[in-house]
Amino acid sequence: MNYIIIPVRLASKRLPNKMMLSETGKPLFVHTYENANKLLDYDTKIYIATEDEKIKSECCIREIPYIITKKCDTGTERVYEAVKNMAKPNDIIVNWQGDWPDIDHKLVQKMLVIHPMEMFNNNIYSMYYESVDIRNTVKVVTNQYNQALYFSRQPIPNNGPYKNHIGLYIYQINVLNNIEKLITKFRREDLEQLSWLYYRFSIEMVFSEKKAIGIDTIQDYKEFKKCLLMST
Repeated sequence: MNYIIIPVRLASKRLPNKMMLSETGKPLFVHTYENANKLLDYDTKIYIATEDEKIKSECCIREIPYIITKKCDTGTERVYEAVKNMAKPNDIIVNWQGDWPDIDHKLVQKMLVIHPMEMFNNNIYSMYYESVDIRNTVKVVTNQYNQALYFSRQPIPNNGPYKNHIGLYIYQINVLNNIEKLITKFRREDLEQLSWLYYRFSIEMVFSEKKAIGIDTIQDYKEFKKCLLMST
C-alpha cells in the first residue's frame, strides 16, 4: 500500500494562512491534493493531514479525505502522526508538502512504480530541478550519484547553476519511524532534512525536468497563478 500524506497547517512562518489563499477559485492546498490525485494507482490512498478546523471544514465541503493530527512542529511529524496507526511494514509513504501544488505527478508515479521495494528499505527519495535563479528556495548539493550532501537556502554552489529542492519525500514506514525521532535533535537553517543527513540517512535525489513552485511568498503564489492560467 502507498500512502500520500499532504501535511497542511495555517500557521506558516513565512506566509501565514497561505494554504487558504484562494485567488484561483480554490484554496492552495486543494490544488496540491488534486494534483496528487492524478496518480493512476489504485493501491494508493491520499489524505490531507491537519490540526486546523478551517482546513478540516474545507475538506468536508469538497469531500477530500483528511486526518486530524495533534499540533506538530514539522511536516514530517504530522505525516508520522497521520500514518502511525494504519501503515503496515513495507508500506510506502509519500510526504507531499501542501504548499507544492504543481509537482510533476507523472514523475512521482514513475518513482513509485519503477523503484523496487528493497530500494526503499533505508533510503529517502526526493526531487530537484535545475535553474540559475538565486531566489530564496532550498538548494541541494549532491555527489556524483545524486545523493544529497547538504541543503541550504543560501546560493550553493555560489556560482550556480542550482539544484532546487522540491518539497516531496518518499520512504518506507520504518524509515519514517526513525527520522521522526530525530526532528528535535539536530536542526540547522530550519531544514529538518539536515538532521537526516547528520545521522547518515541517504537522501536520493531524482531530477525533475519540470520546474515546481513552492509557495513561500506572495510572489511565489502570483507565479503559480500565472502558470495555472497559462496551462488552462
